[in-house]
Amino acid sequence: MIKLEHDKELKKEYQKVFDSYESDHIIEEVPRQEISGVNPVYYMPHRPVVKLSSSSTKIKPVFDASASCYDGVSLNDCLSSGPSLNPDLVEVLIRFRRWPIAVTADIRKAFLQISVQEKDRDVHRFLWPRDDGTIRHMRFTRVPFGNTASPFLLNATIKHHLDKYPPTSVVQDLKANMYTDNWLSGADSAVEAADKFCEARSILADASMDLTKLVSNSLLITSQLCDKVPFINSDEPNTVLGLKWCNSLDSFSFDGINSDSFVEVVSTKRRTLETGFDLGSRNAIRVEAKVSKMAS
Repeated sequence: MIKLEHDKELKKEYQKVFDSYESDHIIEEVPRQEISGVNPVYYMPHRPVVKLSSSSTKIKPVFDASASCYDGVSLNDCLSSGPSLNPDLVEVLIRFRRWPIAVTADIRKAFLQISVQEKDRDVHRFLWPRDDGTIRHMRFTRVPFGNTASPFLLNATIKHHLDKYPPTSVVQDLKANMYTDNWLSGADSAVEAADKFCEARSILADASMDLTKLVSNSLLITSQLCDKVPFINSDEPNTVLGLKWCNSLDSFSFDGINSDSFVEVVSTKRRTLETGFDLGSRNAIRVEAKVSKMAS
């Protein structure tokens, strides 16, 4: 909070996010008579994260459910993360690029579409100051991202929702290619891809989930759907499950590091993978050779 007091503009924008959360009933103020209630209570620290490259929310609150209480125990220590229900990442990416027309989209505020039972809301509390300096005790009515069980709860909810539908090609596609809140798909033609997107969006809308931020390597799709859904059409690369994808050029890229800038490179497998070196550089080849020798 000290950072916010020194940056009034950041605090103002941060406040707008919480105001929107409250108006959308994502958070609520704890009634005075319930501040010391019978349910377990946990207060999550939070801070603003500024991401100017984001096409939607530039400032997002990040909550730390791993912060220890006075007794050394955090909320995440008391929760089961559940099994991973995500499909294999590499297989999703391979299936994504088998189509000549590629489409990506994600669910708007996906985690915040899942309700938390009333008895569990008090372990998702946080503090927020009023303009007069007094403190508001707030709590989530929806699942916050910092909860270690959030990914499982989101995936399980989506799969449960999709199981209510006949196993059409689009339903099967959503089950196979939905990675957390990101959907990667495509088709043989722009018309087919647009129809697939519209059907997928309609299916998820039944669960109050908005499939948005459409990205495609086809301008025909964005021109057809521009009046129905926000889309991203830029010469700058978009992030697709950790990879940079320039949809206008339909090419993948990554940021490398010039190995000549290193005075000394520590020869470890981890360092080699993190560096993203140029295989044509002598230093990179030398590092690769050393790592290979160490591995053998």
